[in-house]
Amino acid sequence: MQVARRAIFALMFVLNGALTLCLTYLYFSRGFDPSGSFTSVELITIVLTALAVILTALGLFIAGLAIWGYQALHSAARDIAERVAKRTAEDVASRTAADAVTRLDESIGSERDYGAAAGRSNGDEQG
Repeated sequence: MQVARRAIFALMFVLNGALTLCLTYLYFSRGFDPSGSFTSVELITIVLTALAVILTALGLFIAGLAIWGYQALHSAARDIAERVAKRTAEDVASRTAADAVTRLDESIGSERDYGAAAGRSNGDEQG
């Protein structure tokens, strides 16, 4: 909700800025003459120019949102991938360690049996 409010605020700010630029341009290019009136051709030209500037500003705003959204999506995907990789690595490491301990216990047990069997066979030969 907070992001939507910020986006709407930014959109309104950009549109107001574009309108201000259009009006400033008109003021400085034609001057302020309250008694003068525009011809229909001049009025259409001014309206279309203002529309082009506003659409350009809107396009820049949408491009900025697209870049911001891509970066947010990219960082969120990276965070999720890191969490999944860490969890998977911990699971695999614990299983591997448990298997290694089990194999080590089995090999120590078989060495003890071998040692006992070798001791018995050596004792039998001597006696």
